[in-house]
Amino acid sequence: STSSPATSTSKILFINASRNSDGNTAKIGQELLNGTDYRQLNLIEYNINQLGQNRDGDQYEEVLSAMEQSETIVIGTPVYWHSMSGSLKTLFDRFYELQGSGHNLSGKKLYFLMQGSAPTNLSIESTEYIIQRVAAQTNKHLKGMADNDNEIGQLHNQILEEQ
Repeated sequence: STSSPATSTSKILFINASRNSDGNTAKIGQELLNGTDYRQLNLIEYNINQLGQNRDGDQYEEVLSAMEQSETIVIGTPVYWHSMSGSLKTLFDRFYELQGSGHNLSGKKLYFLMQGSAPTNLSIESTEYIIQRVAAQTNKHLKGMADNDNEIGQLHNQILEEQ
């Protein structure tokens, strides 16, 4: 699947948080979701204001709508400077605006994968901690996280069983 308009629906939404829409993160997402019907949303293609900014052209609502329309959300990020990508962090920061916004991500299944050349244990632990907090705060069901080929294979099988 490739990035498509936020109005199309699919049971599974893969959010690619890499600067490269068809790089390693996208390839791992394809491997993870092989055999499923999913849609890929490349965060790099959306203008999302920083928390507190009020600039024209903000597409945060489009990304939220795509998430709401999916049952399962898979987020993939490369490791930049020992953490998730800035575009993903910006998206998560904006979740502070969810309360009272009319948007609801409750009950969505969430999977998370991170890839990079040998991320350190500290970068894996701190990023996974953030994902756990985001899932808890937005009432999503965190179903699994992966940062290596073995874990990707396990998540792939888990996702296929849920379909």
